[in-house]
Amino acid sequence: MRTLLHIKSDTADARAESVISQQLARDELAVEICDLNIDQPDYESLLDKILAADSVAVW
Repeated sequence: MRTLLHIKSDTADARAESVISQQLARDELAVEICDLNIDQPDYESLLDKILAADSVAVW
């Protein structure tokens, strides 16, 4: 199973929401979302997720 990681730095990106929702509907993909718009993002955990993912998209 391919792992896709979406890193969200902008919460108002309609294209990102569309792409992510389409990918979440596909059973053959494992989709993870990391939202950097929180008070204290866990960058160490994010680095681990980046290195483990097959594909990374930053929005």
